[in-house]
Amino acid sequence: MVQREGVVVTASGILAAAHLRGEGGVAKLLLNNQVSQDENGTSILAYMREFAGYQVPFN
Repeated sequence: MVQREGVVVTASGILAAAHLRGEGGVAKLLLNNQVSQDENGTSILAYMREFAGYQVPFN
């Protein structure tokens, strides 16, 4: 199980984060532990936490 700052990294969480912060934002998080925020100040980790654990077709 991979975690970033206490958030479990799941396929559905990655998809949500990439949708809202882009693939670059997800790559920076996973490779460099660099946490970005959207225009409203919501952390990429909040999106990953909110959408973690949903079933996706390639799980």
